[in-house]
Amino acid sequence: MKKKRTFRQYMAVFIITILVAFLSLGLIKQTSFYEKSDRKVFGFVSMIRYGLIDYPVQTASSIFKDVSKMWHVRYDNDYLRKQIAYSHQWQTRVNELENEINELKDVLGIQEVYTDMTLIPTKVKARSLEKWDQSFTIDSGSADGIDLGDGIISPYGLVGKVISVSEEEAVISTILANNDNSQVSVKIEISKGTYAQGILSSYDYNTDLFSVKLLDTSFGIAQEMKVTSSGLGGVYPAGLLVGQVDSIKQGSDTLGSIVYVKSNVNFNGLKYLSVVKNK
Repeated sequence: MKKKRTFRQYMAVFIITILVAFLSLGLIKQTSFYEKSDRKVFGFVSMIRYGLIDYPVQTASSIFKDVSKMWHVRYDNDYLRKQIAYSHQWQTRVNELENEINELKDVLGIQEVYTDMTLIPTKVKARSLEKWDQSFTIDSGSADGIDLGDGIISPYGLVGKVISVSEEEAVISTILANNDNSQVSVKIEISKGTYAQGILSSYDYNTDLFSVKLLDTSFGIAQEMKVTSSGLGGVYPAGLLVGQVDSIKQGSDTLGSIVYVKSNVNFNGLKYLSVVKNK
């Protein structure tokens, strides 16, 4: 019985202690000290939570968003760089096509000048590396009506003649070749209906001028006079533009005068041409 009373006493003391603690806690909560302490504890816990959890999570999220944006920006920049590169290529191609269109217009325009001749349009197919401006191959041949010895012109003047022909292509020797194929019988228009006859005999690569030996030195030759093919010798039809007089060198009576002629043809950039045939 004594032990039971002792246990009951302990239980009673424990319960009373608990009740007193709760009552004391209730009274302490009403005091300003508790409120200040509670705020401090809550602030400290909040700071710990923000430093260890909230801030790292927010930082990681911000970094992920920035990296994602940077990746998209890089992708867009790469795409734009490719588009710019393509635009340069397309612009180059457009310029090339515009040049070709202008050349074709010029080639078609010479039909109005040489109405008494048949012009067969053609295109440069290949060039000789050793004789780039002296010989080349066109993509037309006997199947297109081209014959050996036919003349070749550009919209800016006489180019040369056919020296070899097959069914589908032909080889051209230009008037720059300084050989028997490059000599041309020409005439210089002194006035309307009056011409001085001569032979275009050679080309000087240093001065870019042709030498024309006059057959008759009695005429007064001046700069800018038009030089055309005379038709003599049967190699070229008469009236094909060769160039303009650049200068004159007076020689002895036995040598005669030498006239230097400037051609308007760009022999390095030939592409679209016409084969000349008499109707």
